[in-house]
Amino acid sequence: MSYPRSPVFICGQICLFITTLSAQTPPDPQTVFRTETNLRQVSVVAQDAKGKAVTDLRRDEFRLLDDGVPREIRFFLETQQSPPAAAVPTAPNTFTNQIAARRGGYSVILLDTLDTSFGDPLKHESGSGYAIQKVREMLHVIPAGYQIAIYTLERARVRVIQEFTTDRDLLEKCAATIRPPADTPDTFNSTFEGYPPVVMAVEGAPPEEAAAGERMKTDFAYIDRMQRSSAIDGEFTQLADHLAGIPGRKNLVWLAQRFPISRTALQKLIQADVAIYPVDVYGLCNCTPAPREQLIAIAAATGGVAYYGRNDLDVAVREALDDGSTSYTLGFY
Repeated sequence: MSYPRSPVFICGQICLFITTLSAQTPPDPQTVFRTETNLRQVSVVAQDAKGKAVTDLRRDEFRLLDDGVPREIRFFLETQQSPPAAAVPTAPNTFTNQIAARRGGYSVILLDTLDTSFGDPLKHESGSGYAIQKVREMLHVIPAGYQIAIYTLERARVRVIQEFTTDRDLLEKCAATIRPPADTPDTFNSTFEGYPPVVMAVEGAPPEEAAAGERMKTDFAYIDRMQRSSAIDGEFTQLADHLAGIPGRKNLVWLAQRFPISRTALQKLIQADVAIYPVDVYGLCNCTPAPREQLIAIAAATGGVAYYGRNDLDVAVREALDDGSTSYTLGFY
């Protein structure tokens, strides 16, 4: 009887390895051979031509490719975050141990107060203060049932204003408590406002010495901005670790004026199944907004959508929350 060549060859290798090993050392009864199988998961948002979520798709309607190689979908899950239906009233003195269906999908509203000016919301100045005001307007009108958390970026930490909850009134009250921290770009700029040049021009001194103080301010501003950008990168890594423990897709609505994030931090968020929705709080203004290409690249890399060039931040945030209201998780080994 003949056998296929490959199995015999592999078996011969294993037997030879064990024989050689036993000749050198006595057999160990605790020897354990291990193998490993990795489950890879991918989150998908399906939309029709009008941008509306497509629901009730089946496993066989998806085709999954891994570097061009078709993979069998071994895990399939649809997650919806539409507002839950109203509870069915029961008769008096009637009780049940049935658990209401848990809604899936989570969204984080991230307000940047580290690298974004707070501004004066009463004057509609672009900044975190105005963004908070628009977020409160959005929370006041959205239907109940969305799983939302509110965080802020500050120096050396991500501050949790409110963890995930479906209580929109609580979220609105918590958002109203946000105040600018002690260290913001506004604080730094006000420190040097009206500050006279350190090196004053004297009779016979070179003209460039008169501008030395202004150059010092420019250098300090550059160093401060670089420090803030590097701090944001570390905080996003911590944020990714925090959100990785929450199953399924997470929408991260990032409201800021600048969006400095490294590939390393971006990859951590991707691994944690976080989709970034960058929202430029500058809106329409006579200023220099963040490059649109940067916002689009961040959103495309994580599966989100970029929002820029618009003043209706409340509508932008609402659209970001709704974008992931229906998602699919596909898994393959």
